[in-house]
Amino acid sequence: MLEEKDHEILLAYRDNRIELAIKKLLHHYQYPIYRHVSAMLKNQADTEDVVQIVFAKAWKGLEFFREESKISTWLYRIATNECINFLKRKNRFRTEEIQEYHGSELKTDNQAFEISTDELWEKFESAIDELPSRQKQVFSLRYFDELTYDDISQITGISVGALKASYHHAMEKIKKIITRI
Repeated sequence: MLEEKDHEILLAYRDNRIELAIKKLLHHYQYPIYRHVSAMLKNQADTEDVVQIVFAKAWKGLEFFREESKISTWLYRIATNECINFLKRKNRFRTEEIQEYHGSELKTDNQAFEISTDELWEKFESAIDELPSRQKQVFSLRYFDELTYDDISQITGISVGALKASYHHAMEKIKKIITRI
């Protein structure tokens, strides 16, 4: 189940080649985890803080890593939990109902217009921001991080069937939101 890069990290760690293990862990996973945390927190300073916490916890926990999943899945799980805890501490955690209510108040504009790639990307990001938290998380892990539903299930603890439904609903909402902006 482990990938070659995971074996390399664990081998270096167990052989007490600490600098090499850290280098490989960061080389393979720093950017995807940063992107994941950034998508959840939407603030660069907060993202940097949480990513440091994620890798510190991962490093402390690497000794106990049981190899029942990939290191990437394990890291995403740590990152997701840290983001949720961070948002709760900052009192910025919103329920899905509040997000859906605010999203429904946006006005529709049916005018035809030209749009640049940058504007389209901004609209896409804005649509993602309007998704309920679970759909946003599932969409981000599947679309941007290109994780399998099995991996996402291990990260979130949500069944594969529920994840597929959540992803489908997220895609439909994004389409609707983009067309009304």
